[in-house]
Amino acid sequence: MLFKPGEPRRAYPLCLVLGTCCTVDKLMKKANPVWQGILGLSRFGGLRTPSETFSLRWKDIDWEMNRMSIPEPKVEHHEGHGIRSCPIFPELRSILDEAFEIFGDKSEYVVAAPSIGPQPIQRWVGRTRTYAPK
Repeated sequence: MLFKPGEPRRAYPLCLVLGTCCTVDKLMKKANPVWQGILGLSRFGGLRTPSETFSLRWKDIDWEMNRMSIPEPKVEHHEGHGIRSCPIFPELRSILDEAFEIFGDKSEYVVAAPSIGPQPIQRWVGRTRTYAPK
């Protein structure tokens, strides 16, 4: 349960909502390519969602070195912060390859839906977890 009765509603990190790898695998089977990108970047790339996920551009990905330069809007105002480098693990590489085939020439951003915020993400994850194949 994301919210307890009588407690003010607040956004939870997506990693707390997603839980185990088995849950992510079930969600990925039901997700469209945009949601696969969101889930993959959050779970396998460690990106904060929505801030870092929706800031990542195709030019931030170094395909040859299997690394990505992640913009950090949340901490960019601190000295020495603003961009961090992260490896692209095999689980994420396949998701990014598929997304690039679909959206690479149509969008500057990796996740092509920057208007999605944290509440719709959590609602979708909650609904999908309920109906995901066991």
